[in-house]
Amino acid sequence: REERLRAVVETAPDAILLVDEDGLLFGWNEGAQRLFGYRREAIVGTSYLHLVLPEQRASAQEEFARFCSGHMELLQGRAWEVVGLAESGEKIPIELVIGAWETGGRRNFSAIIRDIRARRQAEDDLRLAASVYAHSYEGIIIANAHQIILDVNPAFTRITGFSREEVLGRDALFMVCESGQNSMLGDIESSVREMDFWQGEVCSQRKDGSIFTEVLSVSVIRDQTGRLTHTISVFSDISLLKEHERELVRVANYDTLTGLPNRRLLADRMMQAMARSRRTGRSMALCYLDLDGFKRVNDELGHVTGDSLLVEVTERLKTILREDDTLARIGGDEFVLLLVGMVPEEEAWRNVVERILQKISMPMALEGKSVSISASIGVTLFPEDDCNTDTLLRHCDQAMYLAKDKGKNCYQLFDAEYDREIKDYRLRVEEITRAITRREFVLYYQPKVDLSNGQVVGAEALIRWRHPELGLLPPGEFLRFAEGNDQEVLVGEWVLREVLEQMTDWKSQGLALTISANIGATHLLRENFAGRLRHFLELHPMVRPGELELEILETTGLGDMKAAVRTLNNCRRLGVQISLDDFGTGYSSLTYFLKLPVHLLKVDQSFVRGMLEDPNDLGMVEGMIRLARAFNRMVIAEGVETLEHGALLLSLGCHLMQGYGIARPMPASELPQWVNNWRRGQLWRSLPPVSHDENRVLAIASQSFNRWVEDVLHAQQHPEEAPDSLPDSSSCAFGRWYGSSGYAHYGSQPVYQKIAPLHERCHEIAFQLLNPARGVPDAMALTAKLRQVQEEINHCLQTLVGR
Repeated sequence: REERLRAVVETAPDAILLVDEDGLLFGWNEGAQRLFGYRREAIVGTSYLHLVLPEQRASAQEEFARFCSGHMELLQGRAWEVVGLAESGEKIPIELVIGAWETGGRRNFSAIIRDIRARRQAEDDLRLAASVYAHSYEGIIIANAHQIILDVNPAFTRITGFSREEVLGRDALFMVCESGQNSMLGDIESSVREMDFWQGEVCSQRKDGSIFTEVLSVSVIRDQTGRLTHTISVFSDISLLKEHERELVRVANYDTLTGLPNRRLLADRMMQAMARSRRTGRSMALCYLDLDGFKRVNDELGHVTGDSLLVEVTERLKTILREDDTLARIGGDEFVLLLVGMVPEEEAWRNVVERILQKISMPMALEGKSVSISASIGVTLFPEDDCNTDTLLRHCDQAMYLAKDKGKNCYQLFDAEYDREIKDYRLRVEEITRAITRREFVLYYQPKVDLSNGQVVGAEALIRWRHPELGLLPPGEFLRFAEGNDQEVLVGEWVLREVLEQMTDWKSQGLALTISANIGATHLLRENFAGRLRHFLELHPMVRPGELELEILETTGLGDMKAAVRTLNNCRRLGVQISLDDFGTGYSSLTYFLKLPVHLLKVDQSFVRGMLEDPNDLGMVEGMIRLARAFNRMVIAEGVETLEHGALLLSLGCHLMQGYGIARPMPASELPQWVNNWRRGQLWRSLPPVSHDENRVLAIASQSFNRWVEDVLHAQQHPEEAPDSLPDSSSCAFGRWYGSSGYAHYGSQPVYQKIAPLHERCHEIAFQLLNPARGVPDAMALTAKLRQVQEEINHCLQTLVGR
């Protein structure tokens, strides 16, 4: 029996130990060794206090003393949960049951000790789970296999308003809104059955009837046999998140002031409309609208009134557009209208745009004041303008600016050809910048001479472009792309530096000439132009400032005349000379001439070249020479192509000249040799004689008339070369002379008065010959008649020469 009892004790899973009334251990089984780590031979005979935490040993000893003193009732049916101390120092939660007996008058105690670490962990887990269940922010529903609610947590009540008692026994999905309920419930049931899980967003109804959006997760619990026993539904109220999401979508896609789609949503609508247009074959019109005068309203009446105006414009535009059209505000006072489903042949968009212009221009009552504005609209059509969304917007934006340039309160259809010109212009501007960097520009020089004595007085620097692909280009091919922008300044400064470098080089060869360089208006009006010029001159000390001449083009139009005069006066103080180029071709010649501090006037070549054939050109040249002389300015004529031009100019009092009849522009390396050849040739000594002033002008007028007749007859023989229209008798070159300077000299003479009806008759015959709509019954007869009238006029002119 003792052996059987010992076997039971030794093999028991719990720790069993025996303690005498002195607190010494005399029994220790294998369970105790497993739990505390002490071997039997090491622990037996020692105090049980080795198994107690040091801080608890005093109280444990007092308790043990009470047991020993006879308080045995403390041991009856009691189990203590305490913390034991293992040999390793590990603290072990244990459950302790103590028994007692007497032997030989001494008390002995037995202790059955169980390791409760696993139970403690399980209890902690249960408490945690219960706490999570009770304190979870998400609502939790526990239901049976048939989705009948067994329990809900407090968060369920907080979210839905239903108490626990009100929902027990109800279907777990009873709150799901009826809209789409059947399909939603079917999806949940199918997913739970096949995958033991479902998650998604559903709309549910609270106890008070309000609707909220929830994220719902449904999981299942199965027993050991795989049978579904419970479902657990966890849900969160995401109504605020959904509202915030809707707000973010609104902010991202709509204008906050007007509520209209913004640029982002507009791009999406445009892509849809473009796809629809390709599918249906109908056009889409994109209209870019900018309010005229909106800034004035903002500045004068305030931003609040400006915002009210934008809202009012929005409401007016909405009344015009159809349901499928889109109105967007893309910033400031700029709107975009997307008109879809347009029949290309009908151009219905024009009616819409015209109604918009009319509607916006109507007065508005804002903040107690009447405000009137207008709009400028640019339009482009898709698929006629087959581009992406960004390019389409850019195209109608460009068209809108053209509408503003036309005077505002109108619309302009995008012109693809104009857009190509803009792109080509920008490309050329970029090429000019690269050409400066690559040193592709070069200067040619055209000599200027005094034809009265043959002296070479200087040369004009003319820019050329050695284009790597197109060869040598004259300035007319590229300089227009630099006008009015930074490239004009870059090119102008390059010319000045290059001219001064070349003048220094020529001086070292013994050749001293005055060189003129053309300066554009943008360059001249650039801040500190005179300071930059001084800097360039200081870098070239061999060049005297008086040897540099700046040519200002009258046709460039100096917008800020005060600034131009101030800058040119600063240049004159440096010693630099100033000349006015292209005189007579601008729109304020005398104003320029009087205000600008110029010492030289240059007669434009267009008048000089025609002076031998057109009496009006001759009169212009003569008048400009006299004007320069009257105001004590020097004068030079360009465009001198023949010795006859030179001789006539000398007779008029102009002795400074340049032109192809003297020399063509040449590279800098050729100019010194040309100067030597010119001096040896003495061409100026063989000028032809010039007739008397009045006879000279009369001869030129006669030549002009006869040339006109020959041109008419040539056009009759070659209709493809005929002009689109003929000037009337008072507008042709001969007619202008006849009614002006000719009348002043010969108007009182009867033979002069006979010319007028004859000249009128010439124009009538010419009209019949060259107008196919009238028909020509007898071209030969009309030609003969024209020749006859021509002879009569020439006879009259010869009579005037004799007189």
